[in-house]
Amino acid sequence: MVENVQDRLREEKKYIPLAIGYGIMHSLSTNMWNNYLHAHKGVTEFRPLDMPDYAAEREVLDRRVDLGFTIGPVDESCFEARLLKRSRMYLILAQTHHLYQKETVCIEDIKHFGRFAYSRSFKSRENIERFCRAHGFEYTSHYESSDLASLIQMSTENRGIFIIPECYADLGRIGVRYVPLPKNELSWDIYMIRRRNEKLPLRLEELWNYCIAFCNQHHAHTLDDK
Repeated sequence: MVENVQDRLREEKKYIPLAIGYGIMHSLSTNMWNNYLHAHKGVTEFRPLDMPDYAAEREVLDRRVDLGFTIGPVDESCFEARLLKRSRMYLILAQTHHLYQKETVCIEDIKHFGRFAYSRSFKSRENIERFCRAHGFEYTSHYESSDLASLIQMSTENRGIFIIPECYADLGRIGVRYVPLPKNELSWDIYMIRRRNEKLPLRLEELWNYCIAFCNQHHAHTLDDK
């Protein structure tokens, strides 16, 4: 019985639960995760929990996980945060949309067209609203959801305009135009977070440092505003 308990504890100890905002694991590159697991084969496994950004932050604050990955901005009174990557955001325009053939499309052009929105559990919702407000209009929507795949699909069918980060944009797709928005005004910023002023266990500190080093090597060029 004692041996069974010890085996179970050893099995549980090798798993690292991570709260990860939707799209982040793919955006940072699956190689980041795979390379780490390969270097710790048989010792460490991830249990990634994919969820909206605010939910990932809540998992960290409520101590269900020690490390999380979210979209900025981050409340640094609660978290120690490291910016890992900055991505462009794009308008989706179907080929049948009135703006599709317009040579230059800017955010003000969408004021009079139907729009989709992320639910309030996504920081992108608030970031987009601030961006549009700075350009003189409110980003109201006729439909909002946490089901990003459905919103993207409906946008490609010309049922509404949607704004997505680069990791969701199929830039080579025929019949769909992805219009890049100014990165210095609206971007999709990936942060790694931990609870502020708390020491991590050694293996999690190692993982924290590994992720920073990997992103410094592969994504540092994304952190400019161009």
